[in-house]
Order: sequence, then structure tokens, then C-alpha cells
Amino acid sequence: MAEHFYYSSSEAAHYLGLTSATLAVYRCNGTGPNCHNIAPEGKRPALVYRRPDLDAWAKGRDRRNKAKRAVFNLRDLKREG
Repeated sequence: MAEHFYYSSSEAAHYLGLTSATLAVYRCNGTGPNCHNIAPEGKRPALVYRRPDLDAWAKGRDRRNKAKRAVFNLRDLKREG
């Protein structure tokens, strides 16, 4: 994929290792990376993602997943003890 600053939804999904459908669900739920509508007012939305937003979201997501794994590991240790 060519390096550029703005990504379409399909490019952003590919960059993040997600399907376009998963990215759309995250966007609708408000849990995905920031996106921007670059369409003129009154026109069909043209959503794009900025690479820094994608990187920040992915980094935060990785941190949350690591924290969840740590909590589960702690629970397992308590059950064993």
C-alpha cells in the first residue's frame, strides 16, 4: 500500500488488519478510530481516516487488550491458589 496521509475506509481497514465491515461496526458504535467527512455539505458522506488517528487507535487498542489479558491471567492465578 502506498504511504499517504488519508485513507479510505477500505484502505484503513486493510492498514489495521480488519475487514471493512468490522471497521464500519466500530465506527457506528463510536469505538473505532477518528474519521473525517470531507464531502461538501449536503452531499453523500466521504469518510477518510488520517494515518496518525489509525496509529493512535491501534496503539490504544493493543494496550487495552494487554490489560484485559493481564486481568484474566490474574483471575486464573487466584483460582489456582
